[in-house]
Amino acid sequence: SAHSTTTAAANAAAKQEEVSSYEILVQDSKRAIDICSQNYSFLKNLYARYGEGLFVLKRYHDALEAFRQTLKYCRDGNSEERVFYEGKCQAALREEQACVIEEKRLQQAGRKKGPTMPKYQYYQNDTFMTISILEPNVKESNLVVDFKERNIKVVLTKEGIDFTVVYGDLYDDIIVEKCKIKYQSEKVLLKLRKKEKHEWHELFGEGKASDNDSQKLVDNKNTSDEKNGSSSLPVPVLDTKKPRPYSSTRDWNEIEKNLKRDEENEKPEGEEALNKLFSQIYGNASEETKRAMVKSFQTSGGTVLSTNWDEVSKTDYEKERQAPKGQEWKNWEGQRLSQKESD
Repeated sequence: SAHSTTTAAANAAAKQEEVSSYEILVQDSKRAIDICSQNYSFLKNLYARYGEGLFVLKRYHDALEAFRQTLKYCRDGNSEERVFYEGKCQAALREEQACVIEEKRLQQAGRKKGPTMPKYQYYQNDTFMTISILEPNVKESNLVVDFKERNIKVVLTKEGIDFTVVYGDLYDDIIVEKCKIKYQSEKVLLKLRKKEKHEWHELFGEGKASDNDSQKLVDNKNTSDEKNGSSSLPVPVLDTKKPRPYSSTRDWNEIEKNLKRDEENEKPEGEEALNKLFSQIYGNASEETKRAMVKSFQTSGGTVLSTNWDEVSKTDYEKERQAPKGQEWKNWEGQRLSQKESD
């Protein structure tokens, strides 16, 4: 909520202000210590303030030294004051040791972190499908690439661990002898020579085989429809001898035209048929007829639809409004409006 967001922002600002104030405290205390280096009566309090500021700022090593200096200026060796600052020294020492331990732990965790899986991306033109392995300074001895006519496997070794970066059945056939590997400083390029010059929908997949299977299913369905006396039309196909951007042989433009024609020939029913009739009347009407339909329908609240402009132009449907039988007109406040009584 807005309130919680405002509160969080205020707390963050207050915390930043507090840190800034302690930084100023440390600076002022250090400057005062340098000025009063010969005035022992002030040095105890100055070192105490200096140490407190350093402790809050998590500069525990410097805070420990400041508290030790404070102890030098405590008069009574057994006083509560001395015990208090000895406790401060111990606290600073514990925090400093904890920071050292945490730093070592993080360093060890960073060293133990193993290598990560290399990433890759691909792009293409009509002739080549190019796979780019995004790994710098790869040696030939650490990369194994197995090209097959419809399959590829790429294994990269990093720090003694084998990563299968690319593996699977390709979208379409390739010419293995004409595939290339190019090693660059920031990546490795695998150039797969396509057997047929066309765009692949993706790197992996069933590709043309899937399209051929789908075409067989369609052909089988058409054959079955013919036997059953159905009037279904065969799916339009392209000339397979011509180069095409996709491996599918279906003529999608012709299919779309057939669908539109079927929609136009479809006969609506009920309210849909009535709306279609009104749309056709309005679309084929003259300007006067259109004005008559719009005015009569809008001013009567949807109860009258007339095509006679001579009649509509002389009629005030808002004053001569007529509600359907058994109903009556009311305004937003529920008050009954004047209306023409139904016959």
